[in-house]
Amino acid sequence: MAKQPEVSQQAWPSFRSHLPGFVPWFLTPPDWTQAFRPVAKWETHKEEPMFNELLLEQIKKSGLPHTEGWVGDCILLPRAVEEGERPYFPYAFMLLSEEGLVLNMKLFKPDEVSQDLPNALMEMFQDLQCLPESLLVGSEKAFVLLEPIAEKLDIEIPQVVSHPMLESFLNSLGDYMGGNG
Repeated sequence: MAKQPEVSQQAWPSFRSHLPGFVPWFLTPPDWTQAFRPVAKWETHKEEPMFNELLLEQIKKSGLPHTEGWVGDCILLPRAVEEGERPYFPYAFMLLSEEGLVLNMKLFKPDEVSQDLPNALMEMFQDLQCLPESLLVGSEKAFVLLEPIAEKLDIEIPQVVSHPMLESFLNSLGDYMGGNG
C-alpha cells in the first residue's frame, strides 16, 4: 500500500496567475475576482487586430513600390524577460526576404501584441520603403493580426505550415538562445 505523504499543519495552498505569455505569478487583487468565479464552460478569446488607420492611409497614398515576396511569423520565445513587475515570454515578429535575409525583427509583450504587431509591420514598410507582393506567414496569430492590413494594401497573405527560410531562421535563433532549435 502506498504511503501517504505527510502534510504539515502549516501548509497553505498557493495560487498563481497563469496568463498566456507570462511567467506564473502571485495573484494580484484584480486576479482574485477572476480566480474564484465559477466558469460555466471553457472561454475562448479571439484576438482582434487593432491598428493605426491614419498610418495605413499614409502608406496607401505614398505609392511605395512593390517588391518580391517576404516571409514573416510571430512566435512566442522560450526565454522570459524580467522587465517591470512580472516576467513574461515575449513574442518575436521576424520579417525575411525570399533569400532568407532578415529585413526586420521586433519583440512584443504578450498583452500588447494584438495592437503593436500590425502597427510595427506598417512601420517596417515605411522603413524599407517598399511593400511585398506577398507575405507568407507561418502562424495563425500572425495571419489573424496582419490579414486586415494586407488586404487593404493588396498584399497576398497566404498562411503556410512551414517554409524553409523561416525554419532555418528559427533554428539559428534557437541555437543562439542556447536551445536546440
